[in-house]
Amino acid sequence: DSDKLDNVGPDSYSVPEQYKFFDAMMEALGVQENVTLVCHSWGGVIGSHWANLHRNAMKGIVTMEAPLLPFKSWSSMPKTLAL
Repeated sequence: DSDKLDNVGPDSYSVPEQYKFFDAMMEALGVQENVTLVCHSWGGVIGSHWANLHRNAMKGIVTMEAPLLPFKSWSSMPKTLAL
């Protein structure tokens, strides 16, 4: 079982907030090379974003049922999805 976040607010559990936790975990673990991510659902969004920002670290990525959509620009992406 896991506890709820402290100071839960309207931005709690959002994709950007969850990405910050994921990025911090990868940093704390010292993950820097030969990375293969297997991601499901919103984890695919988070993992794909991390992989894009850490291309030199990546070996491969698998996404399943991830809502990955092409957007013309970051500004055209709905604010609820933007990182």
